[in-house]
Amino acid sequence: DFVYELENGDQYKLTFEGEKLSGKELYYDLKVALFSRYIATLVQALLASERFASLAKALPFHILIRSADYRDHAWLSQLITIDDATFADSPLASVFRASVPPTDAPTLAQQFAFLSGYVDQPDAAEHAQLTALVAEHPELFDATLTRLDQALDQGRAKLVAHLSRFLWTVVDRYPEPVLATQKRLLATALPSLEPPEEDPGRGPRRRRPRRKPAMLELVQERLGDHLGMLRAVRTGTPDHPFADQV
Repeated sequence: DFVYELENGDQYKLTFEGEKLSGKELYYDLKVALFSRYIATLVQALLASERFASLAKALPFHILIRSADYRDHAWLSQLITIDDATFADSPLASVFRASVPPTDAPTLAQQFAFLSGYVDQPDAAEHAQLTALVAEHPELFDATLTRLDQALDQGRAKLVAHLSRFLWTVVDRYPEPVLATQKRLLATALPSLEPPEEDPGRGPRRRRPRRKPAMLELVQERLGDHLGMLRAVRTGTPDHPFADQV
């Protein structure tokens, strides 16, 4: 049938404003639309339940759709949210409010510790929040540099690469230390990017081929164009946005 073909076949070629659409993505979107009426009924039943209203909870309260099929649909995590406005007109409004215990706002350190877990997910909303937090608080920028140094000492190549990429998100706020750190990182972790030495009498000195450092392999594999950005900082390439600061 049509829904099955969307997910598994190529019978239908669908476009929107000239752009070809993914049948598999449309399939999951369609399933969500079909199930939404039942999800709405579930939410209405919960809002009418005194047992649910009295259950201790924190607001906003999210109802998540947990399924491997929908792992790429991050917007589903915000699809169903229960907050003060949701039950404002409910006969159980007072019960709902009484079920929410008073809590202290998270400290700056707690926010930083939580958001730092998303440093390897540049497309996540929490990554953008981490950027804003570090840009606003210089002490958190210093903590990020400390974390980078610790990762280097511990040989945690993946974390070093992700932290290096993250630093570019705050380069406008901390241009000099970010550029200095990236150049230091290149000098210590990417030595094979050094130009060949020259002997005035015999011309360029030939070097024996050697295995790329693990860090260079990681950066090439995981960060793509980020490596070009790092090279540009080292060499002061004119078309690099920060070349005039190098």
